[in-house]
Amino acid sequence: MLLVRLDENTIENAVKDGHFASRAQSPTYAVSMGAELIYRARTVLLLANGGRKTDVIAKSLLEEPDCSVPLSYGQIYVQRGGNLICVVDRVAASGLISAAGELARRGVELDNRS
Repeated sequence: MLLVRLDENTIENAVKDGHFASRAQSPTYAVSMGAELIYRARTVLLLANGGRKTDVIAKSLLEEPDCSVPLSYGQIYVQRGGNLICVVDRVAASGLISAAGELARRGVELDNRS
């Protein structure tokens, strides 16, 4: 794990996405873990919300793993026995709901609770 200084873009997005009311309330540092460390766990819980996450969530589950979408390596993690649970809001999941058949073909279980 590393302590990293957040860049201005990350801080602006945290405020824009509603995680913090203002830049002054947003943290400037965060604990970061690389994918290698994260994927050592038996279960990984991913939380995502909002329109900025729609494409990356869809690509991570519907396309082959690729370094341009690091989250897509979760597919390999699952193939190796890991348990990946993605909890996303309706907006972030919009690219998945219309592809339910393809997700099922890939072995992804979609539990639409909207």
